[in-house]
Amino acid sequence: FENLTVRERILKPILANLGVDPAGVQSFMPIDQLGTDPTLRSQLINVIRAQGYTGRGRWGYKEPKLTLLWPMFADAFPNASWVILERDREAVVKSCLNTGFMAKHSRDEEFWRHFIDRHDDRLSVLERSVSDVTRIKTDALVNSDMKPLKDLIKNLGLKWNQSAVEDFVDPKLFGRHG
Repeated sequence: FENLTVRERILKPILANLGVDPAGVQSFMPIDQLGTDPTLRSQLINVIRAQGYTGRGRWGYKEPKLTLLWPMFADAFPNASWVILERDREAVVKSCLNTGFMAKHSRDEEFWRHFIDRHDDRLSVLERSVSDVTRIKTDALVNSDMKPLKDLIKNLGLKWNQSAVEDFVDPKLFGRHG
């Protein structure tokens, strides 16, 4: 799940300070124009420690806006493992059109296809620039193919828990009801 504190106190202010849309929809900063922020690592660590992170073990952060700022985070966390969850493009378009805070930006399917293309371009640069990147197609998970996730868990040095994963992967979150 998204961490609202990180999004509201760190990500959106960074986007606003860059002079782009804090919602991450209307305007993006070109990747090659993103600088570094020497305080980003400590800001993020402080937030997650206040939320109970003890500093032991791995932690994760899920946020679509990372696509816009990944070079800053890669600089702040050079040993991070990156996971790209790839969802069916037309399902994303449909979701954007059916989600109020997204649909307010546009009711045009082509707008959202172009939006996805721009994100895909940035994620392709991430995959070429960072050594530890895993891409998982969410359709596989929704269709009960847990091998990609199982491989990821193993590669991260975490313990696989089949029932916990099955309880967590909810097809309804991906527009599936069966």
